[in-house]
Amino acid sequence: MISKKILFRCDGGSIPEIGMGHVVRCLHLGEALKRRHVQSVFLTRSTPEVTQLIRAGGHACLDLQSGDETTEVLDVIRNEKPDIVVWDRLDTDPDTCRAIKKLGALLVTLDDQGEGQVEADITVNAMVFGGDTCYKGFEYVILPDMKRDCRDPSRLVRRIFISFGGYDHHDMTRKVLTSLLKLDGAVELHVVVGLSYSDSVDLRTLFSNESRLIVYRNPKNFSHLLMESDLAILSGGLTLLEALAGGIPCIAIGQYRHQVDTIQRLEEVGAVINLGSAEDVQEGALLSTVERLIQDGASRVTLASKAQSLIDGYGLVRVRELVSVIEDLDWDSNFFGLNIAYLYPKRINEDIVQFAMRKCQEGSIDCLYYLCDCHDSRSVLLAEKYGFHFVDIRMVFFKHLYISETAQVNERDTGDFTLREARKEDIDQLRSIASNSYIDSRYYFDRHFPQEICERFYSDWIARSCDGYADFVIVADRSGKIVGYIAGKMKSHSMGIITLVGIARHFAGGGIGKALVNASLKWFQEQGVEAVDVVTQGRNYAAQQLYQSCGFKTSKTELWYHKWFQGKQACD
Repeated sequence: MISKKILFRCDGGSIPEIGMGHVVRCLHLGEALKRRHVQSVFLTRSTPEVTQLIRAGGHACLDLQSGDETTEVLDVIRNEKPDIVVWDRLDTDPDTCRAIKKLGALLVTLDDQGEGQVEADITVNAMVFGGDTCYKGFEYVILPDMKRDCRDPSRLVRRIFISFGGYDHHDMTRKVLTSLLKLDGAVELHVVVGLSYSDSVDLRTLFSNESRLIVYRNPKNFSHLLMESDLAILSGGLTLLEALAGGIPCIAIGQYRHQVDTIQRLEEVGAVINLGSAEDVQEGALLSTVERLIQDGASRVTLASKAQSLIDGYGLVRVRELVSVIEDLDWDSNFFGLNIAYLYPKRINEDIVQFAMRKCQEGSIDCLYYLCDCHDSRSVLLAEKYGFHFVDIRMVFFKHLYISETAQVNERDTGDFTLREARKEDIDQLRSIASNSYIDSRYYFDRHFPQEICERFYSDWIARSCDGYADFVIVADRSGKIVGYIAGKMKSHSMGIITLVGIARHFAGGGIGKALVNASLKWFQEQGVEAVDVVTQGRNYAAQQLYQSCGFKTSKTELWYHKWFQGKQACD
């Protein structure tokens, strides 16, 4: 097993420029890493309440003193000897970053506007756009694991959620309440204030006659309260993005410059209503906007749809993988009878590769997978230099689903076969098709995996798909004989993925594949999905032509590499 120690450098609630979002998302990351047996240490200059919150999560927490920060940080790194340093600050310094790397740690920066990001091994800019990094955009937003039920944004507004982070230095909470308590009707106002907000008691006394006002101070069920609301008024931090991912119609007011920028980007795609910065917002404009949105169910539906198509909620997984750099793959290891690991950054440098090689040696890894960004020549050359061998071209195809282009499965498409949902009694036939359908895959191409094990890999996959691993499995039935299948699942409320397609050997080219793909698109459209993607191999021309004939377009091309250690081979 690969072991790692990660040091998080983040602050929260100590000065007006730094809210609680930095600490909160690092805690989400720390919890996700702990489940992967990674040790986390936090180094922070925060209020006592914040450091207590970190320790309550089971993490070691070291307090920065008032001396020279760079000297203190470097001393801590020398003592703690972390493998990786995660620097969650808005403005990194190049000299500090270089000094950290000289001590032997990999450096990952989060939402970094500073000049130091060029020295980092990995930079993830989810909310601060810019910089020379391929890991940027809302797909990298770190949100907590939460249940995302299908909700109806057009339903009657009964609960409004209000929060301006853990450090509401503009006192926007009080200003918003003063305005919204003029609303007619029985709309409840659920207000959440953070650990660094000192006026929570005053809110209750100031508005003591308002029974519809409920004030919470740093509640443990924060996400649940947010997801139960019908409308939210928020600043431009992580809570806003969590609400959008959950399909909550939102009105946003920026407290900091980078929040104003984030809200503007969201407004441009129709995902949020932007009331500008905290300094400029007008009470009358706020009240009239809320009143209009309460009455306009169609606008709330549009806001929710746009938001969920933009933020899929899987950013925590993506960033956890990048921060980990390399992880054991438990399922692959158990199936193939080997110790298999995955190198996550798609763009690598010399330090990342040397770190991965060292961890593979410490963890007795037999095979390391690496999916490479084919547009980065340095990564390709480093993979070759360190003995990775090329096994596949991974091609991702993407299709928007428009209401005006409803997928049709006509009788002439199906010929002498019918399409239906898979049944338990179909599994043996499905296994038989699967065992012969994926000879173009990287497992077959890599001769370290015996053919019989590769066949079982895919036959087990379709069997698991029928047992709930996929959201649907549709089969083509020709007089009781299964001649093809397709499986898929929801990636998010608005995104679907086709996971497996298989056609019986003697029935390829007869229109079965196209009929199955169109049937899957129809299923996705009925679930409200706006886009679908599917992956195939660069050497599988038939699959590429099939997806293109159904309206898919190439969206991404990547290179699969495997590195083998100690001359190992998969065993049955």
